Amino acid sequence: FRSHVTECDGLRSRIVSAIRRGPDSTLWFGTYGGGVSRYDGVSVRTFGAAEGLTDPFVRALWSAPGGELVVGTENQGLFAFVNGSFKRIAPLVQGRVNSIVGDAEGRIWVGGERGVACDPGDHVAMTLGPSIMVQSIVSAVDSVWIGTDVGLFVIDTRHLPWTMTPVLAVPEQAITSMARDVLGNLWIGTHGHGLLRLQGRTLKTYTPADKLSSLYVEQVLLDAYQNVWVGTRQGVDMLEFDPLQEELLDVDHYGREEGLIGIETFRNAGYLDADSALWFGTVRGATRIDPANTERDENEPITRITALELFYQQADWSPWST
Repeated sequence: FRSHVTECDGLRSRIVSAIRRGPDSTLWFGTYGGGVSRYDGVSVRTFGAAEGLTDPFVRALWSAPGGELVVGTENQGLFAFVNGSFKRIAPLVQGRVNSIVGDAEGRIWVGGERGVACDPGDHVAMTLGPSIMVQSIVSAVDSVWIGTDVGLFVIDTRHLPWTMTPVLAVPEQAITSMARDVLGNLWIGTHGHGLLRLQGRTLKTYTPADKLSSLYVEQVLLDAYQNVWVGTRQGVDMLEFDPLQEELLDVDHYGREEGLIGIETFRNAGYLDADSALWFGTVRGATRIDPANTERDENEPITRITALELFYQQADWSPWST
């Protein structure tokens, strides 16, 4: 039930930092240092500076309503992939981009090191709120939830002018990733404080005491059955709740023994695919997990060591080899 896409398949970086499927069913991988790669299920084609993507450090991907791919980068803001090449868009969005989402009105919301911006569709963008680091954005009907390094904010899009209002029920903690379930619960990943669930004004915290693998949550996403999946620095956890999403029934962990070749997940690089499978970007490529077929394979995998690196760099091991 697992498959992987790595440098061996043609990615130019081992770190997969963003995942998105376009309206033409093409799967896109953003990588940290290797640009963007298009995967058709068989082969990988990579795009970089030669195609106009001058910043190869990708942090976010979004498929715009018109079908174009929007790319958020580490240093140069936003790019759009149009007619086979990339071009810079939204000049007001500069520097690091961490999150790109769309809302029901066709607007694109962008979060990064300079706060949050909204692109109404003309690729110009207007900047909203204070200049704080935004890590994750969730759009829900008439509200936009914004996770930052200093807590959670919300924008009520029904009333102008739009303003970022702090959500006092959530502590001023660094938020890393968020997802909203069909019942309206907001699931919040944090940097060092575990997983939070905001239900109205009630906050519940999940930590390793609840069988969570780590307090450092990098990804939060929901599968087609509304199970909560959490990517951490120690692998991936699947949290199964009761139908009301209130009582935690069980936690399944996916790590090296379960076939995850890169147990350290990359922030916000999780994606629910059209076939209900889940993709997780990690420091060792992308891994696909199908929740509908998650029987554990007790057979020990065959291990072949093909390379050994020191701090992600090639090293001369000859003095210690025989």
